[in-house]
Amino acid sequence: MKASSGLNNAVRILSTIAMIAMVLVSLTVYHTSPLGLLIFFAFMLFYVLFPGMFVTRLCGFSAGHVSADLLVSFFAGWSLVVIEYFITQATGPRIMLYAAGPLLSALYICFAVVSKRGSLITGKVSFSRIPAAFYLFMALLMAYVFMFTQFQYMSPAFAQNINVSLDKTYQMSLIGSLAHGYPLADPLVAGKVVHYHIFSQILLAVPVMLFGLTPDFMVMSCTPYLTTALMGLSMYAMFRFFCKRADRAGVYALSFLLANVFIGRSLHASYMFRMLLINENYAGFSAACIIACVIIISIYFNSDKASRKTGALILLTLLTVLLTGIKAPLGLVLVGGMTGTLILGLILRKLSFKEAFLPVLLSGAGFFAAYHFILALDGSNGVGGDSIFSLGKIVGVCFWKPGVEAYLKSMGLPTIARFAVIFGLFLVVFFTAYTLPFIIGYIRELVLVLCGKKDYDFAKVTVYASAFVGFVAMMLLRYSGHSQVYFGVATLIFTPLIVFWFFEDSDMVTSKAVSALLKLSKVWFFAVLILAAATLALCYKNTLPAVMKHADPASSYDTYKTLTADEYEAMMWIKENTPEDALLSTQMYVSTRGDDYSVVNRWHHCHFYYAAYSVRNYYLEGSGYTFTDVEVEDRREMIKNTDRLYDPENDARGDDARALGIDYVVVTQKIYPTPDLSSADYEMVFSNDDITIYKVRGN
Repeated sequence: MKASSGLNNAVRILSTIAMIAMVLVSLTVYHTSPLGLLIFFAFMLFYVLFPGMFVTRLCGFSAGHVSADLLVSFFAGWSLVVIEYFITQATGPRIMLYAAGPLLSALYICFAVVSKRGSLITGKVSFSRIPAAFYLFMALLMAYVFMFTQFQYMSPAFAQNINVSLDKTYQMSLIGSLAHGYPLADPLVAGKVVHYHIFSQILLAVPVMLFGLTPDFMVMSCTPYLTTALMGLSMYAMFRFFCKRADRAGVYALSFLLANVFIGRSLHASYMFRMLLINENYAGFSAACIIACVIIISIYFNSDKASRKTGALILLTLLTVLLTGIKAPLGLVLVGGMTGTLILGLILRKLSFKEAFLPVLLSGAGFFAAYHFILALDGSNGVGGDSIFSLGKIVGVCFWKPGVEAYLKSMGLPTIARFAVIFGLFLVVFFTAYTLPFIIGYIRELVLVLCGKKDYDFAKVTVYASAFVGFVAMMLLRYSGHSQVYFGVATLIFTPLIVFWFFEDSDMVTSKAVSALLKLSKVWFFAVLILAAATLALCYKNTLPAVMKHADPASSYDTYKTLTADEYEAMMWIKENTPEDALLSTQMYVSTRGDDYSVVNRWHHCHFYYAAYSVRNYYLEGSGYTFTDVEVEDRREMIKNTDRLYDPENDARGDDARALGIDYVVVTQKIYPTPDLSSADYEMVFSNDDITIYKVRGN
């Protein structure tokens, strides 16, 4: 017993040291601003978490464990920030945005001190009681998140070349635009308004508005901490709240990371972890939020007091709106899962319509309100083309698909047989260690519920239903890129919960056949988990060279995918010396070299650096995420308009710029060496080796 306790304490200590070391590396090697981080942490505490805890107290919400309480409270506070942002944009003064968070925090702290309730304030959290496995999970999770984000981003003040992913720079540009106001003017294509899942960007834009933090700092240096905290907290809270063996919550959470689910682009690369942990488009936040939602659903159905039910309904509605605003596919999956659970329960006569209909109705109304009034005002969607359906398009992200398909064709197998083999392989790489126990456990639970041999727990059935809805939608729908993967987020986030429910039901298994399947499932789980953990270790190893390269301030990258120190200097000049509503032009409307360039290819138009770092709007920079496949002519026309502004032979370029409403013309000398354009219309206001900036006279 003492040896076990000593080992657990050693794991806790070493994991804590590792996490502290990662923070120190970010501060010393990558030159993250310590003051900026303190401001960010204070914002999350006093503008988000404590106000959220005040709201949950008002609603009478208590999940029975601090992890679930913190999770729901954080998203309740996030909802408040979004509401305050929209009110501020409607009314003008920022006083509410400045004052509401600290005021509600003060009220909560007073309440917690007087009533001696509130673990964070009264000091009742015992870190020694947190499982050692959870410490290890958090250390490995933080390492994964940081190796793909903070540890591949040196402060621009120190790096000679800045290299960031397309999605990250795009998010930076949106955050900068939201900091200027709402509706969200597209910072990359003039005249466009972005209708997007913007609630994550709003949360990150508020510190930019109030405290002057920069979008790049928020995305690359602050968000990794938030991703680590929310993913770690949500996974632990889910297992701690829903599983019989709450003491195993840390081990269960650790297994999810080791399982390296949805191996995609290469043998070691999890496509799902790119969404959840690298958090390219904030799917990780939506995964944590949907977990909070099902916890609230469980509290609602297991509460006897009308006041607690009412409070749970308020929180569920708020969080469904928030979930939809973070990632609409997850909101749709939740509402679809709840609706299916309601219908099945009524058919089986296991539910009270009066009790079950209201949460489904309010969640559906929350989804509709967020989607209709914020995300789809222009009636657009991410599909493009003629049909929203495309069977199995998501399988295209798997590196092995072309080779397997060619091999099966060479064997002369019919189409249906090839499809069955590829689908079976996809299930294995999608669920990895969870594949067999998930399938068997899911079917077993379905049979037991349909036969009336198990209680109809609305929250648990919603978990099963949401996993099903998410997987089917991911497999059937066609979106731009592979965005249908967001539907699969719900499936994979609930998969380990479904598997461990199955394992924990072993004492209820009486059938010899089911008992044999259970044993087979456990053998599969542990055997494949070892293999999956090996691929995860390979991922850490193969990512180290990129980490080391980004730690060198002199490292260079693809010219089109880099912001040089001179370009950064120019962007800072623009940010500090031009009006917030200025419109600029740039030649960087492309992101690839000339021989490969195609005006039709959206991925050739994904340069977002200038809008991201100058925090200004451009006539045309990267339009790859703005124009659909059928809007190529619009892009072509804007390119022609832009090129005229840089033509030394065009004496009317000043008139052209004024007609387009352009205030500043940015010349990228590093790629497009251009003679001096100074004239009666163009006044040179900035110049270095890579950038020349002209002010358009008369604008």
